[in-house]
Amino acid sequence: MDHSSPTESVKARPGATRKKIEMLKRLDEMQVASPLLNELEATAISGNDILSSVFYVSGLCTIQAGKLAPLCLFLVALVLYLFRGIYAETVTALPCNGGTYNILLNCTSKQFASMAACFAIIAYITTGVVSALTAIAYLKTLLPWLPLETSTIILLVFFYLLTNYGISESATVAKTIFVAHVFTLLFLCSFGVVFMLCHTDRLLENFATPFPTVNVAGEDFEGTWWTAVFYGFSSAMLGVSGFETSSQFVEEQQPGVFEKTLKNMWTGVMVFNPLLSLISFSALPLETIVENKDTVLAGTAEVIGHWVKRKLHFPEHWQVGGALSFWISVDAFIVLAGAVLTSFVGINGLIRRMAMDRCLPQVLLLKNPYTNTDSVILSLFLLLCVSQVILLDCDVEALGGVYCYAFLSVMCIFALGNMILKVKRPSLPRIHHVSWTSSMLGFVAVATALMGSVLGKPQLLTYFLVYFICIGTLMVVMFNRVNILRVVLFILKELGAEEEPPTFTAPTWSPQI
Repeated sequence: MDHSSPTESVKARPGATRKKIEMLKRLDEMQVASPLLNELEATAISGNDILSSVFYVSGLCTIQAGKLAPLCLFLVALVLYLFRGIYAETVTALPCNGGTYNILLNCTSKQFASMAACFAIIAYITTGVVSALTAIAYLKTLLPWLPLETSTIILLVFFYLLTNYGISESATVAKTIFVAHVFTLLFLCSFGVVFMLCHTDRLLENFATPFPTVNVAGEDFEGTWWTAVFYGFSSAMLGVSGFETSSQFVEEQQPGVFEKTLKNMWTGVMVFNPLLSLISFSALPLETIVENKDTVLAGTAEVIGHWVKRKLHFPEHWQVGGALSFWISVDAFIVLAGAVLTSFVGINGLIRRMAMDRCLPQVLLLKNPYTNTDSVILSLFLLLCVSQVILLDCDVEALGGVYCYAFLSVMCIFALGNMILKVKRPSLPRIHHVSWTSSMLGFVAVATALMGSVLGKPQLLTYFLVYFICIGTLMVVMFNRVNILRVVLFILKELGAEEEPPTFTAPTWSPQI
């Protein structure tokens, strides 16, 4: 990945102007003032989002897949391996912020790229809101008196102020959250595997249960092996949300770091999601997992804690199960809050790139003179998130439906953009290469998951379309603002609202001799 100075590359061009060189010199100074992120910091910003999925994806997948939930989560990890190569090839060929927008901008038209970016914008808005709401919901299990709406808004404001302070400072917080979360998962998995090997009876009982019934377009059908895999796979794809975030701030990463972040995120999904699903199957009945889909890991930790207490002969008054469940709940709140930080960082990179390309108003590029951050972008994003919390009355299900469609659409467009890049820009240097087969398999897999989401919950498509139309309308207005002004001027002329332009008579004077 080439991270050479933009000024040096422009100076070598014969048509470089003094104004352009001066502008890029200021850009170089900004890059020096903002240190680039290392592997752990960049992985933490994206990983907090993708690894926070362990707290909800297991329960959601079990509702649709039943006993095949671990298999569906494993299949999703295989699909993510394909996208690991797709993202690596595409972003190393075009190492700029913007993700999906950046690909289509270099392979199609600016209008098409901007409309595709609407999906990413919707995904980031709903990521921030859903993560904040879920984090507060976990915290309410420990502090039931907390008001959900007010606490969610306070959490959003906190991360708004944090990202306004600077991305390197945000990365420090994200790194701390990420390391603590990974340690918690490793601790739970270590004891969970031993517990699972000692309690195979519950695991076999859950595997003997029938497949769950499925609802397609309002009608219930008896579940089969195929329906469990199809709808379970569609639900499990939410477990990889956040994988695209690293491509939104690739310019802030050190050389070679982006590919490592993809590998680290894939490893986490491959290890933790299927394994924790199996561990929960050995600790809880299938019905309990479905009924407590939002707090599966907390319940699993409590059962394992009671078992550890008996095995290690701890004193009777020691509440090991409750303490371990408390630890998991606190970790869930912290890492889900970290996913809110991911949404702020991701949307900042995307919107700034689109504003630089004049797809959005230039006022979005105004910098905070004290912290050199994009305060206008972050402020508008905060307002959008708060408005969603208030207008949808903290309805996580509706927000989750919007997020599901938006995120899977982004993944589909990225795979499609990779194939377009192979055709239209084959001469671009690439550090990584993926075959046509891998690109097509990745596209088909995510398109299948999107189809399953639409068939399973078609009523939530309405929420998604409302957001897409609102944001898409803004894009259309930006690209056609000149034509719109001409139409307005024509209407004013027809209505007789145009006034005669004032006449101006130049003064006559003669020089004094």
